[in-house]
Amino acid sequence: MVKKEINVLLVEDNPGDVRLVSEMLRVCNLPFFTLTHAGQISEALKELKAGEFDVVLLDLNLPDSRGLDGLERIVHQTPTTPVILLTGLDSEDVGLQALQKHAADYLVKGRIDTSLLTRGIRYAIERKRTEQKLQASVKEKETLLRELSHRTKNNMNVISSLITLQSSSVKDSRTLEMLKDLQGRILTMSLVHEKLYQSRDLANVDMNEYVSSLSDGIMASYRIEAENVTLDLDIENLTFLIDDAIPCGLIVNELMTNSLKHAFPDKKKGVIRISLHQVDEHEFTIQYTDNGVGLPKEFDLKSAKSLGIKLIHILATKQLKGKVEISHGKGADFLMRLKKTKEHSMTHE
Repeated sequence: MVKKEINVLLVEDNPGDVRLVSEMLRVCNLPFFTLTHAGQISEALKELKAGEFDVVLLDLNLPDSRGLDGLERIVHQTPTTPVILLTGLDSEDVGLQALQKHAADYLVKGRIDTSLLTRGIRYAIERKRTEQKLQASVKEKETLLRELSHRTKNNMNVISSLITLQSSSVKDSRTLEMLKDLQGRILTMSLVHEKLYQSRDLANVDMNEYVSSLSDGIMASYRIEAENVTLDLDIENLTFLIDDAIPCGLIVNELMTNSLKHAFPDKKKGVIRISLHQVDEHEFTIQYTDNGVGLPKEFDLKSAKSLGIKLIHILATKQLKGKVEISHGKGADFLMRLKKTKEHSMTHE
């Protein structure tokens, strides 16, 4: 059986400790170790740059470094090489800090023997290899998810384009309006996938960015109706999972398009205000208001015949498990208290 050679870099300034570690590794039959010695961090960094090492054994205090400074410098230069701290300092706090700074292990010199040292080296190398495999697997899955979001967005945009082509042959104004509303809903869902594709975080949608882009797109789509309308957004820095982001986007789309079509007749000037805020760990609110002509006195969300209003009711009460409060004063005023469907990050750091 061919022995597998393991290249070890020992960074140690104490000659006695160098001899001790060298002797421990020399007496091992399996695996076969080759040892390179560096007396300080600067020498170690040169060795790591010049050759490949399977593991670094690092003293905590050296002539050109103190504490965990040397660990940070080595990890920064060669993050794929596991580093085991060898120190005479028996401190749980220091050991914990070392592990937090990506040390593979923390061994106290007075307590190690040949078996403990060689086992620590083997485990550190194996953990690093496993970690690298997991990272590669995660990266591959992220690439697939990103591509899936990209293709979903493209497919939705194709559907939107088909609707545009179909609209060119439709003469009935009511049918044209229905097709435009349908197109807006498709583009609202498409925008979520576009944001996920562009984001580093493939799980969460930045709601500030999403609602801002969505509302700007709606204003551009209804350019003539929106000429004299001002948009006022108050969106907290929240991230939502796609299961929450899409219904929120569809609610905003339905309310905005309804306002732009009906709230400001004869190019009347007006303001649309949208706010989204976290209430607690499980609840958030969307408040939508405009200062337009207002809702009919007999307006009722549950019995409305409009598909858009029905959609708002279903999304808010069924999908997001919340409730909608409507004020019948000047303009439209919708206050929605909604539940998160899943756990996700509440705010950006």
